[in-house]
Amino acid sequence: MRNEFKTKLLNLRPKDRLNQIAVYDGINDTSVAEFVMNKPIHIKSEGHVALKTAFVPITYKNVILNYNDRFILQLFPTASSGDSDCVFITVQIPQGQYDTASALAAAVNTVLGGLDATCAITDDGGGVLNSYNVSDTAAILSGNLTCSVDTTAKNKNHFKITIPDGVKFASATIKTKDGGVNGESAALLGMKILFGLSDNGGAGGNEVAGAKSEGRSAHKLLGFGDELSLPTPLGGINYYQGYPTPLQTRTGTAVYTFSSPTLMNVLFTPYIYVRCSLISDSIETVPQGSKMSNLMAKIAVSSSGYGDALFYEANDNGVAFSLPPQSIQNLTIHLTDADGKALPLQESNWEMLLAISGEFDF
Repeated sequence: MRNEFKTKLLNLRPKDRLNQIAVYDGINDTSVAEFVMNKPIHIKSEGHVALKTAFVPITYKNVILNYNDRFILQLFPTASSGDSDCVFITVQIPQGQYDTASALAAAVNTVLGGLDATCAITDDGGGVLNSYNVSDTAAILSGNLTCSVDTTAKNKNHFKITIPDGVKFASATIKTKDGGVNGESAALLGMKILFGLSDNGGAGGNEVAGAKSEGRSAHKLLGFGDELSLPTPLGGINYYQGYPTPLQTRTGTAVYTFSSPTLMNVLFTPYIYVRCSLISDSIETVPQGSKMSNLMAKIAVSSSGYGDALFYEANDNGVAFSLPPQSIQNLTIHLTDADGKALPLQESNWEMLLAISGEFDF
């Protein structure tokens, strides 16, 4: 048996993967691909592996159904309401490719324009919502919230929500606690913006039916930061919040506007993270620390365009990762965003070329 230090090139195509794995909304996806070698690669002594080239078509849009398409409005009938005196409303952005912040804001504005239409509301089972009267099917608001891209010098290109003059809760939705004179509707005086999901699946509590959004948050697109915090109880419901935005209040019926803390960002992800099961000694930072990971490379995304393609070619021989003596029978490639979340590539026919070097047993 002959031992030599050589380099083997390993070409990977997802259509040759071992299993089709549904990682996104039940769709067979190529963001996770496991490969099996008919003839194992035997590394006798310490070897190395590096990513040489990659080709990745962008087959995802920047707003994707059940992925990053929603946020939650928490609306209060008084400026001093507690979390129990409110209604939670899920705002779901239509799936699509929005190439500008203005186009994205216009899509959200269209959705907000439907809050004065008839919709189902989940109550506590007794027809009463925290001592407010709730109809099973009713308009939520009388009048509409609006949103746009902020153009002021201080918050230029931030996401802006406006409560126009005269907007209040629809009379069939929330009334003043004592029913008011002739059942007058409660004023809309306070608002919070939340990102994430109640973990009760929308059952019970003060939540519009279908208010589910864990792992589906639009916080990055709309300029509300990169990280979601741990669950925080709100009115008996756990919500993941990127910014538990402070209670935004207005005086009487005056116009009120609220802008996101950071710029809107229509780029779905700035990098595609290539992760490989052969690697375990990369280091990634996490909040207040770091962790070992299987990160092999980061591919910069230079365009937000659906239908474009990314080409990657390593400088020189690329970053070489050490491999202990082993027999490589299987390996898995995982393509993720910065948070380690599988990219919704669906059936993207990407290709990668790995270089495995070492002293092989033939």
